[in-house]
Amino acid sequence: MKIFRLTISRIATHFVENKLIFILFFLGILASSITIIFYYGNLFSFKNGVYDDFSEIRAYTINLRIPQIIDKDEIIKMAEYEGNCKIQDIIFSSVLDENGNDSIKFDNEDNKTSLYFTDLTEAEIIGFGGHKFMIVEAYLNNNANVYAYPEPQIFNEAQQHELVAVAPKNKPDTIKIANKTYNVVSKQTVEHYIIPVEKLFSSGVRIAQIKIYTENKLSENMMYRYSDYLENNISKKFKSTDVYVEPPKVWYNTENDGNKMGFSGITAIAAISLIAFMFLLKYMMLLSHKNNVILMMVGAKKSDVLKIVILENIILVTGSVLSAVLLHSILYQPVFSKVNIYGNIVYYPMDYLNIYLIILLVSLLVNIPFFVGYYKNNIREARNRQL
Repeated sequence: MKIFRLTISRIATHFVENKLIFILFFLGILASSITIIFYYGNLFSFKNGVYDDFSEIRAYTINLRIPQIIDKDEIIKMAEYEGNCKIQDIIFSSVLDENGNDSIKFDNEDNKTSLYFTDLTEAEIIGFGGHKFMIVEAYLNNNANVYAYPEPQIFNEAQQHELVAVAPKNKPDTIKIANKTYNVVSKQTVEHYIIPVEKLFSSGVRIAQIKIYTENKLSENMMYRYSDYLENNISKKFKSTDVYVEPPKVWYNTENDGNKMGFSGITAIAAISLIAFMFLLKYMMLLSHKNNVILMMVGAKKSDVLKIVILENIILVTGSVLSAVLLHSILYQPVFSKVNIYGNIVYYPMDYLNIYLIILLVSLLVNIPFFVGYYKNNIREARNRQL
């Protein structure tokens, strides 16, 4: 507490004796902090929202090498893991023969027909020997804004209980699935046929792929936990087939790479912005050299003087940064949001805390040579320099 009081007294002395230098330092750190806040929001990928609205960063794909008859309600219950993974939608996909029947013998040892652990497209299904096939999908929640195509809420309330389908463009107006005729009610920019989820499961066809979309992007740790949970439980349920769960880790890795680059950029910008104004701080502290000499002559340890010098730096930088944060938060909507590179940047209290810690860390790092010089000065050298 005594060191803190001495530090506050020294800062007051700076202001009284060196008003111009003090004000220039304060305004300089404030301006630098505003600049760093701007670049923080626009350089970090998790802040600028490059992938936040991308549905695939919330997608967990369960691939069954041999399609299975599944219980829809059981999958839904399993998908909501620990109550933390709220589900936006689930896409169920079936691979049928060209006549819309579930007749392909994926488990035929002679034919060796099986599914790759990837998206269901013609190039990724092996063992067909040139035979044609069709893929039929159904959305648990009728495409609850997962995709733009097909259009959200694919079927109206009545159609969800009827034999209707959405088809790719240039396809016939009717299709047959499990010996039932479905009327195509719209043709959209889609790759596969889509039918109501109620009809897919009442048809009795096997499911080859389940794609779960969570409502929100999970933390990276939860992403891996959720993926492992799905794979373990689905594998126990369907022991007659290989199961592979593909989490959206590629998007997390891309974000992490972007964040590393963003952090490096922010650190460099902070260092460049702060170095010039740290010389003003150094100048003010040199003007306080007489006080340091007096402290050491009356018995203060060099370590105590160094603590005062470091605490002085922390308090001055903290005051400037907090002022910048307050100014930025108040004027963000009317002023600062207008100059952002991206239009969907939101700053949260944790973001401002991160910015403060970055600036404080950089300010301490750029002052290390100065702090070391202070510590190495003994009483005689300090007194002789002052005389």
